[in-house]
Amino acid sequence: MQIYSDAHSAVSLRQPDGPLFPYLSGFSATLHGQGYAEVSITFKLWLVRALDQWMRGRRLEMKSLSEGLTQQFLRDRGKRYSIQVSACAALRSLLAYLREIKVVGPPICQPVTRPIDHLQESFAQHWVEQRGLRPKSVKQYLFHTRRFLSGRFGHGELSLRELNSRDLNGLGLCCA
Repeated sequence: MQIYSDAHSAVSLRQPDGPLFPYLSGFSATLHGQGYAEVSITFKLWLVRALDQWMRGRRLEMKSLSEGLTQQFLRDRGKRYSIQVSACAALRSLLAYLREIKVVGPPICQPVTRPIDHLQESFAQHWVEQRGLRPKSVKQYLFHTRRFLSGRFGHGELSLRELNSRDLNGLGLCCA
């Protein structure tokens, strides 16, 4: 039984279990409880199952799971498959779930993020999950929105309520 497939690969539940397998159903229930669309849940579970198999193949245990390890997984996977923009967010949500149930320890160092990073993560998730945009399109939109927002607000606080039609016309012109 496949839990997700794309043009490049499929991950089957019939493969031997890795260290993440026991937590798949709980993670799925959490995602359902948070109101994620079924297609988003399916993608996240497919990605976690691929990470599970990757960890199993390297004989890695749960105690080694961290942000750094998920980044290494995505780099390795990116050599063979295209990586969707939402893959990083999906693995961060997995780590948050595993930390909540005390399976994975806290991050070694907190990543430095700015408000624009959080906003762009929300944009990317919306464009992929609600609008069905392809990763290449999302990447282009993120480039233009980051440039626009950085130009409009600099490194200060983002206040979308301050945007007006003149600002948005400027965004349209820079993207045309």
